[in-house]
Amino acid sequence: MRITSQQNSRVKYLVSLHKRRERDLNQQFLVEGIREHQRLLASSYQIESVWYCPDITERFEASRALVEVLRERTETGAIQVSSSVFSRIAYRGSSEGIISVVKQPTLALSDLQVRSNPFFLIAYGLEKPGNIGSILRSADAVASDGVIVCDPRTDFFNPNVIRASIGTVFSVPVAATNPTQLVVWAASHGIHLIATSPNATTSYTEMDLTRSCGIVIGEEHAGLPDSLLDCVAHTVSLPVLGQGDSLNAAITAAIMLFETNRQRSGY
Repeated sequence: MRITSQQNSRVKYLVSLHKRRERDLNQQFLVEGIREHQRLLASSYQIESVWYCPDITERFEASRALVEVLRERTETGAIQVSSSVFSRIAYRGSSEGIISVVKQPTLALSDLQVRSNPFFLIAYGLEKPGNIGSILRSADAVASDGVIVCDPRTDFFNPNVIRASIGTVFSVPVAATNPTQLVVWAASHGIHLIATSPNATTSYTEMDLTRSCGIVIGEEHAGLPDSLLDCVAHTVSLPVLGQGDSLNAAITAAIMLFETNRQRSGY
């Protein structure tokens, strides 16, 4: 099958998945790019359909190989589209000619596996897809047990999150929840919540991060709400010596994740 009309109903449906409301309604999202697809294939995510543009994929050896692998992962095979149709369904400028429709998994806390002595990264109220993507890359780099977003203002399957994470959204366990559910879940698993706060008197390097913990990062402008800060076991600060009073949320998360890994690795 080769689709050449931008007015095709299936093409219009793919375009609709650019919007969060449609992703949530249909429980599907789009994946673009070679690295993103390679990590998708290594995961357990269910691929529903594959769309590719031969005019583009023929220029990339990796794309041609991926099409053949992806073709075997779907019941419908791979659907060819023209260059004009691909430019319509692609969210970003360069996708190496492949787009997949993937089933959105449930994001419940109960779906997360909690091993002995885990450590999670918990982000509150983040709205910038780039920050969430960067946090996922850092969590993947240190083999964190997962990333949890409280009261998210964007979703894990926003195309910009997937791109910024370079597909690590498929390798890091993720969940979305609210503060009340988070506190109950953490207590039931013996997970100590440790929040970053500029008002804390304990430096992050002085905190014992070798025990079971969930590191809580707040949004950049407002930080964490008092209702959540009142429920955490400890607060820590990242000393700032310059004129700025805070760090980017993704940078804060990376520092905390790597400090946790450093302490647990014994170096």
